[in-house]
Amino acid sequence: MRKIAALLLPLVLLSLAAVSCRTGYALVGIDGGRVAVDSSFDLFTDDDMIEEIEDFKEDLVEEMSPVIGSSAATMRCEVGRDYNVLANTVADMVMDEGRRLSPDVAFAVINVGGLRKDLPEGPITVGTAFEILPFENTLCIVDMPGEAVTELFEQIARLGGEGVSAEVRLTISRDGGLLGATVAGKEVDAGANYRVVTIDYVAEGNDGMRAFKRATRAVYPDDEILRDVFIRHVAALAADGKAVRPKTDRRIFVN
Repeated sequence: MRKIAALLLPLVLLSLAAVSCRTGYALVGIDGGRVAVDSSFDLFTDDDMIEEIEDFKEDLVEEMSPVIGSSAATMRCEVGRDYNVLANTVADMVMDEGRRLSPDVAFAVINVGGLRKDLPEGPITVGTAFEILPFENTLCIVDMPGEAVTELFEQIARLGGEGVSAEVRLTISRDGGLLGATVAGKEVDAGANYRVVTIDYVAEGNDGMRAFKRATRAVYPDDEILRDVFIRHVAALAADGKAVRPKTDRRIFVN
C-alpha cells in the first residue's frame, strides 16, 4: 500500500497544481482603435539614426533610379480579371522565359493579385519594376496531366480570370463556369501532359488555383525571380530600340 501511495502522490500533487493555476478568467470582448504613429511619440530625435536613414535613402535612390527601358502605353493593374492587359503582358514575358528554360512549355499563368502597381507610359526604372512586382516570387516549371489543366482552367473561370499567356483561350460564363478552353488552338487533351510555367506562389496552389498541386513534377530554376525576368525583358527590348507594348489580345471571353 505504501508503494501505491508513493506512486499516486506525485499525480495528486500535479492535479492540485493544475487546479490552482486556473485563474477563472475568460475573454469577453476585444476592443481596439487606431493610434497615429507620429512625432508625438518621440520628441527626442536620434541624430545618428537619422543619418543612417538618410544614407540608406541615398543608396536606395541610386539603385532604383536607372532607366532600363520604356512603355508604349499605361497598363493598369486594378482592372477586370478577364481582360487585364498588364497581366497579359507579364504572362507573355514569363512564357518567353519559360520557353528559354524549357522549349516544350505549353503556356504560362500568373496571378493578377501579384501585380501591385500600374505600369505608366514612358520611362521604366528599376524602381518601377519593384513597385509592380514587389514580391520575391521565382519562376516554377511544372508538368500537369490534361485533367489537372482542365481543373485549373475551371478554377480560373471561378475566379473570373487570371493572367494567362497568348497560347490560352478560355470562354467562361458570368457566374464563373468554364464553357470552353484551348491551348495553342487545340482543346485540352485529358490524356496528355502539359508543361506550364508559373511562379512558386501559384505552383503551391495559392490564390484559388489548387489544381497546381496535382503537378507530377516541379522545377524551380536558379536565379529566376519574376521581377528580374521583367527587368531583363524590358532591357532587352530597349537594347533593340523597342518599348514594352501592351498585349491587347483578349484571352478570356465572358459569355
